[in-house]
Amino acid sequence: MKETSKETYEDIIVKIMKQVEEQKRRHIDLMIEGAKETAEESLKITKEFQAIDEDFDWEWKDGD
Repeated sequence: MKETSKETYEDIIVKIMKQVEEQKRRHIDLMIEGAKETAEESLKITKEFQAIDEDFDWEWKDGD
């Protein structure tokens, strides 16, 4: 993993740690983006159900 002979093992470890942190940040960003898209779809579905609900005059009757 050394790019030059002057790199120490500590340099390599630090480089790997930075790569892991960057991957973790990207993963979190993707999770946030996915959650936003899911919320938007959920909101669309809710609005569709509200529109249907407004079209009908629902009347609930007891079984008596």
